[in-house]
Amino acid sequence: MKLLYVDDEEINLSNFAITFRDDFEVFTALSGAAALDCFAANREIAIVIADHRMEAMSGVELLEKIYEQAPDTIRIILTAYIDSDDIIDAINRGRVFRYILKPWKVPDLRLTLEQAKAQYLLVEQNKLLLRELAAANAALEKNRAELEDRVQERTAALATSNAALSVEIEERRQIEREREELIADLKEALTKVKVLSGMLPICASCKKIRDDQGYWNHIEAYIEQNSNALFSHGICPDCAGRLYPDLMLKDKEE
Repeated sequence: MKLLYVDDEEINLSNFAITFRDDFEVFTALSGAAALDCFAANREIAIVIADHRMEAMSGVELLEKIYEQAPDTIRIILTAYIDSDDIIDAINRGRVFRYILKPWKVPDLRLTLEQAKAQYLLVEQNKLLLRELAAANAALEKNRAELEDRVQERTAALATSNAALSVEIEERRQIEREREELIADLKEALTKVKVLSGMLPICASCKKIRDDQGYWNHIEAYIEQNSNALFSHGICPDCAGRLYPDLMLKDKEE
């Protein structure tokens, strides 16, 4: 993890770098301005430790600027003075994580830095989880929207299919009604139609026909009773010549 140590005394920078070089990748700066340049070039710096009393720019002012640029950076103030106003100012303006007295003791400072490291990792993990949650929510929303679109498309297709099916059912019902009406008409017609079929017993001489009850009927009477046929009477030429020979002879002479 990268750490930036800021102090206007170069010996303090050297001592710190030597002490914690195995624990962190240590960057150092002799002023607030140099610290800002270093931080701008290495934005992945996780911890910034600044001496409170420096020329041109105090540690609190520096940490305030760092906070504006990267609020998740862990900020620590070093000071040789105990002043409640300074502490309050550092907390309010620089949002410091710890306030450490100089000269610092290696075990105490190492413990503070380990706590700062854990705090930074926790914040980064929370940010990662939030990003993953946002991505999952976005994917879920996309899937929900796609599902709604498919449901709407399917519903529209079903509505169209149902409408077509309703039309087809109504057409089939109409055809069935017409069929039933046709069957009824045919049945009614058949009740009015009488058909002669089979073997009819007929007299070879007078041509009378014997019915099922054994009565002999004139052929025209029998046909009228057993069919829808009607007769109109006339005389054929052969019978006319036989019955009225004189009339037929006169017609031939004329």
